[in-house]
Amino acid sequence: MNYAKKATAKELQENYEILGYSTEKVLHDLCFTEEQLQRTLWMKNVNPSDVWKLRDYLLDKLKVEGKTAYPFSALADPSANKWFTYQKTW
Repeated sequence: MNYAKKATAKELQENYEILGYSTEKVLHDLCFTEEQLQRTLWMKNVNPSDVWKLRDYLLDKLKVEGKTAYPFSALADPSANKWFTYQKTW
């Protein structure tokens, strides 16, 4: 796994932990399966749209909860997502 993928996996996992929502709530909010969530958190055979969707969800919910997000590196600039669309479900 390359550096950017490793960093992104760590950043997604850190923010998921900081948020502290139940897995069931996250799955419901994102309309993800448990396998899809795990693949995305670990950046294993993942759909790039799912990565951006999880990233945006985590940042939105952390803001609502008044919690400070762990900083993203490769996904720091949302304008970088020009090709991977998703439907906002939360």
